Amino acid sequence: MTRPGTGTARSPPSAPAPSTRTTRPPRPSMGACWAGNTSWLSACRGCNGGEAWLGIAVGSGAAPVTAACVVVRQASSPTGQCPRIALEASDNISDPDAWLERVVVAGLQHELTLCIPRAKEDYPLLQCGTLDDNCGGTIDFGSCQGYNEECHVNRCRCMGRTDVFDARFKGWQCGLYGDGCDGTLDFGTCTSEGAVSCVEHACIEENPVATSWRLVCSSGTQGRWWLREVEFHTEGLCQKAHRSFKQSISSGTYHPEHPTINAFDGDLVTSWGSQCSTCPPGAAWIGVDFGEEVAVSCVLLEQDERTMQQCPQMVLEYSDDGILWIERYRYGYGSHVIRASEQLQPDLDSRLNDEIDLAPFQRSAVYWRLSCQVELKRQWGVFELEFFDDEECTNSMRSGISELYTSLSASFKAENAFDGMEHTMWKPKCGRCGNADISCDPCDIGEAFIGAKFAQPVLVNCIKISQLEPGIGSCPKIQVQFSTSGAEGSWVVRSNFLDTPAFEYLVLAQGAESTDRAHRNLHMRMALLLSLISAALASAASSL
Repeated sequence: MTRPGTGTARSPPSAPAPSTRTTRPPRPSMGACWAGNTSWLSACRGCNGGEAWLGIAVGSGAAPVTAACVVVRQASSPTGQCPRIALEASDNISDPDAWLERVVVAGLQHELTLCIPRAKEDYPLLQCGTLDDNCGGTIDFGSCQGYNEECHVNRCRCMGRTDVFDARFKGWQCGLYGDGCDGTLDFGTCTSEGAVSCVEHACIEENPVATSWRLVCSSGTQGRWWLREVEFHTEGLCQKAHRSFKQSISSGTYHPEHPTINAFDGDLVTSWGSQCSTCPPGAAWIGVDFGEEVAVSCVLLEQDERTMQQCPQMVLEYSDDGILWIERYRYGYGSHVIRASEQLQPDLDSRLNDEIDLAPFQRSAVYWRLSCQVELKRQWGVFELEFFDDEECTNSMRSGISELYTSLSASFKAENAFDGMEHTMWKPKCGRCGNADISCDPCDIGEAFIGAKFAQPVLVNCIKISQLEPGIGSCPKIQVQFSTSGAEGSWVVRSNFLDTPAFEYLVLAQGAESTDRAHRNLHMRMALLLSLISAALASAASSL
C-alpha cells in the first residue's frame, strides 16, 4: 500500500483544506483541472523533510497490491520540486511508524522514474540464498540456521536430523541443543545433592572436587610456554597449597632436562617447557593427578620472565578420568594482564582493572609506538627499531609482532625498520622541505610515528633505535606511547626522551617520571659506574 496525499489539489481560485500527516486520510487528495492539466500542490511552503507526502490507498478489505515502477512529474521550476523523494509502503495506514522505505531518489528533476526493488518482506516464504530485486540489485535472505540444513531454491532443506548419541555430543550432560534442522535435543537436567548448574552442557558443582586438575593455555603462545612453578591451593587466597599428588601431567615436554615435575618441585630455578612452540590455543597444558578428590580454588603461578615465553590467557579445568575435562575458571579475559608472577584467583578478571589499578610504567598493551614530538622539516629516517621487555635490553619481542603500526609512509616502507638490516630505512611521508622540493610539507608535532601491534599484551622496558644523524633526518625528542586499541585518543604517554642520538638503547623509566634522557641505557650506566669506581680508587690511593 502506498501513501495517500496530504495537501491540496491545485485549482483556482481556492483549494480544499489540507490534511495532516498524522490523520492518514484513507484516500488520496483530489486533483482538479487547471490550465489543461491536473496537479497536486502541497499545503506547506518551505516544507520540512517528510512533511509533504502523497500516495494511494487500495481500501480496507482489498487485496494488497505491488508496484514495480513509479513515474513522478514535478513542476518545471526547481522551486516547485522536491530534491529527495522516498517511496514508502505500509499495511497499516493509521500507524506513522509502519511505513517502510522502499526506494529513494535525489536531485532536482522535472520527471523521475523510480524502479522499486523487491524486499525480503515481499517473499515471506523464502528463507535463504539470494534473489534478483528486479532493479539490478540483490536480496540476501541469509543462510540456514540448522547445521544439517542446505539451501535449495531459497528454502532450507533438512538433510538429516542428529540424535543425542552423535559423537559430537560425547560427554554432554545437560541442556538443550538443536538437532541440525528445526528440532531440539534434550540432554536432561543436572541432579546432585549439592548446588549444581548446567554450564556449556556440563553439570558444574558450586565447589567441585576431582582427582585431576590442570592449567590450559587457552590463548596459545608466541614462543614455548615456560613455567617455573605451579601450586594448586584449596582456598581462594592461595594460602593453603595441596603439595601431595600422585603424578604430574602435561601436554608434552620440550626436553628431558625440563620435565613436567620441575613445575611442582618448589624450586624457581628449574622450569618446564612445553613441547610445542608457537602453540595453538589449548595445545599446551600442565597439571597434576592428585590420586584423591581435591577442590582447587586458587593457583599460584610463576612463568618465565620473558614475555614471549608466557601465556596471557588460561583456563583451569578438572577431571576424574583424565579424558573429560570441565572448565572451572578463566583468567586473563578481563582488563587485567597476567604477569610472570600471579595469583590466579576466581575473581581475578572481575576484580582487577589495569587501567585503573596500575601506573603507566606498570601497564602492558598491544600497541606501542615512538612518536616524534618536534616539527620536522626533514624526513625522519629510522634504520632499525627493536622492542625489549627487560631493562637490560636482551629479551627481544620481535617474534611477537603481528603487524607494523606507523604514520603514512612514502617509498621507504615500515618493514625496513624491522628487517634487521642497517642499510634499509623507514621514512614518513611528511617532512620533505629540502632545497630540491618545490613545496614544503613538514611533519607536525606527533604526526610522524613508528611502532608495532603485538599478538598479546606486552610491557616494553627498552627500545633500540638506529636513526639518521642529528640535523639530517633524526628526531631529537621521542615520546614512547602505548594503547590497548590503537584508536586515536587512546594513547598513553609512557616516557619522553630528549637529545636522542643516531643510535641508542632507550631504557624506559620504572617510576612516576615522565621524562628521560636518551642516554639512560645500560651501557652508559655501566660506564658511569666504572668511572665512579676509578675516581674512588684514585682518591684512596692519593690519601695513602
